[in-house]
Amino acid sequence: MSIKWRRVTTSFIEWINDGNSFIFLFQRSGKVGSFPHHWASISGSMEYQKDFKDNKEDRQISYLIDKSEFTENAYQCAIRELEEETQLKVNKDLTFIRSGRPLWVKIPEKQRGFLVYPFLFRLKEKRTESNNEECSIEKVKEKLMKRLQIDWEHENFNLFETETFLYQDKKSNVKKNEIVYFTNYKGEVEELLGSGLTMEENIIPTLDNTVPQLNETLHRVYFSSKHLDEDKLEKCIKEYVQNNKIDGAAKIAQLAIEQVLLPALYLYKEKVFNQNDKIPPYFPVTLQKELNVSDEMIKRLFFMNKLKDLIWHLDNARREMAPIGNLAVKTLVEAFSMTETNSPDILTNNVNDSEKWFNEIEERIHNVLNEYKQTTERISYQFVDRVEKLRKKINGNNSNASFGLLTHSCSSTILFVLKQLINHFLNQKQTLHLFITESRPEKEGYRTLSILSDFLEEKQKEGFNTETIQLRVCTESTVGYLASSKKINGIVVGADAIEVRQDKSLQLYNKNGTSTLHAVAAVYKIPFFVLCDSYKFREEEESESEREHLVASSSSLFAQPSFDNTPFDDRIELITEIQTEQSTSRLIEQVVHNQRIFREKLYGSP
Repeated sequence: MSIKWRRVTTSFIEWINDGNSFIFLFQRSGKVGSFPHHWASISGSMEYQKDFKDNKEDRQISYLIDKSEFTENAYQCAIRELEEETQLKVNKDLTFIRSGRPLWVKIPEKQRGFLVYPFLFRLKEKRTESNNEECSIEKVKEKLMKRLQIDWEHENFNLFETETFLYQDKKSNVKKNEIVYFTNYKGEVEELLGSGLTMEENIIPTLDNTVPQLNETLHRVYFSSKHLDEDKLEKCIKEYVQNNKIDGAAKIAQLAIEQVLLPALYLYKEKVFNQNDKIPPYFPVTLQKELNVSDEMIKRLFFMNKLKDLIWHLDNARREMAPIGNLAVKTLVEAFSMTETNSPDILTNNVNDSEKWFNEIEERIHNVLNEYKQTTERISYQFVDRVEKLRKKINGNNSNASFGLLTHSCSSTILFVLKQLINHFLNQKQTLHLFITESRPEKEGYRTLSILSDFLEEKQKEGFNTETIQLRVCTESTVGYLASSKKINGIVVGADAIEVRQDKSLQLYNKNGTSTLHAVAAVYKIPFFVLCDSYKFREEEESESEREHLVASSSSLFAQPSFDNTPFDDRIELITEIQTEQSTSRLIEQVVHNQRIFREKLYGSP
């Protein structure tokens, strides 16, 4: 039986009080066409282009959004629906927290389904809503009423303790157009809240009186579960990924696996397989409606779903740094043996031996991580060989002539490669002048200088004459002088991403100032090298609004972006770990195509 799919966004509004999370839920009115009088969040359908007719019920559907079909992307739809139905303004009243892995919700009896894009927004506090005064949820609600104005689509809204809702299993005897409310949660909620906030007797939406799979939809964006100790993982994501202004994209991608995914693997193993009460009641209920599955299968499916949700968060944590998401996605696809099929045998492998099943997944993750670490080594071999050929072309057989190279900012890939290049020049007893830009405003160039200086001290202790290697920091404004006076023979940079645009053109995304260096190299005809592993290739983002560059944290008189983009032209020499006869553009297009397939496997289809 064919299913007619509709794309919708579902946005949850969270309120934080004294470290505890509350969620606003809205009771749909009797005037809406679907699920009247049921509890829901703020939802709405994405708007089609005027000329697009979606009449093909059995057509292939993907979680990816085709711009030719819709007037907006999922994020824009979520904002529009929020502001229309609550009168709250994003950025003014609401802060965007995160998106969640899309959810496929089937309604077989009606031959339709919803492809749900979940979002989480947090209500901003106003001074008049002080947390210092003791107040009930109803009083808080009363204060918020002036800010949150529901429209005709809802007849009521209320505030609920998030985890109580996620883990509740009370079922009501719902009759047509009738909602049965439970009031026996007062003690549980007060215990969770602690002092500072009391709970009036309150209604609690149940598995029967909410729109389909609302609990699961919320779980995909709520990443702070006390039941699962997920706050530990959230802190790791912030420390090693989101707020990491020290490491480059390749290093952060590696840290995302080592410091986030692997700890999550062990955490979910402990919570899901060893503690039976950690799987929320909605999960087996959802499964048992369609499948007759064992308790072991339920555990495995929940375990896998939680890791998929985590990968979605990593994939979207730093969109300007492509390898973070690309490596995370590939790692889990390989771990779940999904490279050949969307219905892996992993669920039934070692069905009576969970420990062996888990160990195989862990081993596959380590295999992908080790393979990733070798990519930089392959790049270094190629770059050292390319510099040696360039040196001989410029200096001939004059072994006393120096070679000048300039690099930018701080990149783990560049640091590894430069260490190998320094080793080469030391072994050849030749002179290398290495210039490093300050890379303002964060001045990462000084970190590169410090690391390479320590490396030279180690080489000196090994007996090398390190005086032939000269390290200097320079400001970006002096690069033109260095090029015109022929003090540098080449410029080498890393990359945070290389993007394939819809018109097939390529864009290099890297630390701010890269485009200036490229322009200088073009004017003075200096080779411009980009060292970049294939995990940094990506498709064009859905819209300019989703390509928001981070603003540098250093205080300045004006906002300065951390990243810029450079049109990829023939003057750029790309060195990657893949050796091929293909053109650069064809190679990148092929890799990006494979990335899309991996995401389709992980984020799913109906």
